[in-house]
Amino acid sequence: METDIDREVRAAREALFARFGNDLRALHDYLRELDAAGDWPVVNLGPRRPEGWVPPTAAPPAAKAG
Repeated sequence: METDIDREVRAAREALFARFGNDLRALHDYLRELDAAGDWPVVNLGPRRPEGWVPPTAAPPAAKAG
């Protein structure tokens, strides 16, 4: 079942692709340039740890022979 939103998104995608002569490489290059020129912040929150997670401790020292 196709909705109005589906048709609108497809039409926008086809128009953008046609703007670059249906050349996927040209569209890709344009999007990469647009991304590189952006001045928006990049957020990296790092990994999330499960609740109750405890970091591993250092390995115990090796037993001395003798």
